[in-house]
Amino acid sequence: MIISYCLDYFPLMNHSIQTQNLDHFGIIAGIIDDLELENIVDSIIPKHPREKISAGQIVKAIIINGLGFLSKPLYLFPHFFDDKPVEKLLGNGIKSQYINDDKIGRVMDALHDNSLELLWTKIGLNTIKKFELSTEFSHLDYSSISVQGNYNCDNQEGENIINITHGYSKDKRPDLNQFLIKIMVSNDGDIPTFMKIGSGNESDKKGLPDLISSYQKNINVKTKYVADSSLFTSDNLQKMKELSWISRVPMTIKKATERIIKVSKENQWIEWEKPGYKYQEQKVNYHGIEQRWLVIESEKRKESDLLKLEKNIKKEREKIESKQKNLSKNKNKSQEEIQVEIKQLKKKIKYHQI
Repeated sequence: MIISYCLDYFPLMNHSIQTQNLDHFGIIAGIIDDLELENIVDSIIPKHPREKISAGQIVKAIIINGLGFLSKPLYLFPHFFDDKPVEKLLGNGIKSQYINDDKIGRVMDALHDNSLELLWTKIGLNTIKKFELSTEFSHLDYSSISVQGNYNCDNQEGENIINITHGYSKDKRPDLNQFLIKIMVSNDGDIPTFMKIGSGNESDKKGLPDLISSYQKNINVKTKYVADSSLFTSDNLQKMKELSWISRVPMTIKKATERIIKVSKENQWIEWEKPGYKYQEQKVNYHGIEQRWLVIESEKRKESDLLKLEKNIKKEREKIESKQKNLSKNKNKSQEEIQVEIKQLKKKIKYHQI
């Protein structure tokens, strides 16, 4: 909280005192200043001499508002800063009424026209340099952002155009339209270093190499890419021939299950230095690319999986026995009808035979 008063001598209480809430926004403003975000935005969208507030200050205000954990219409944006020390947060001479929906809309349009990818590139490069981040590993993944309302943009084409539509929802809201955030994060401090926006129905498997390609084009650093099993497809492997990467091999690949079975049967495990873990290292040529596969076993995970398996077997057995009792009690069904139900039941069971 910031307190301001009128006279030099505070004990004279016949004068009004004004309070403003700083809350956690001072920390946010300080981090934004450390990242030089305001200057980076202003280098892309220069301030017009007649403007009272710059594009960089608007972006800073949007971030502060977003981290205020509020959800209000855009036209109410200025009221968010009514009880806050605006000049302390955004700069001398700045008033809350300057941060209106018209100005915000113009800045957002200008950022889109000048490429958000360019903005993230500049922020990423500056962050890596300023904080001396290690770029030995870069983690990449997708996140879906669900949105309310109707959108009529399916199957539009063109540069920097995305389709806000239904797709695989990672936040468990398949009923809503969505768009995707494709992001690259440093292993050193989990700092986002690059980002692209994607259509709501874009496939992880097809989009990850595109993210890597854009990252290399814009931020030319030597790194090893780390991603989940969606990266591991035959097409993606061909695109990444000259790169270093780490990924989990999908268990849908026959060669992977064969390797695990072989290691387990022959007991070829090597004890890891970390207690409770064993591994086996193998050189594999998959789709013409030499790779090193690690098969890893965790004792705790193994115990947990076996308990889960026993529970599932018991649950399935109870379901079958209940079905059998119902069939034996029902005297109205013919032999053919019972055979059909048993046949359907056989398709659903996994651990038993009838």
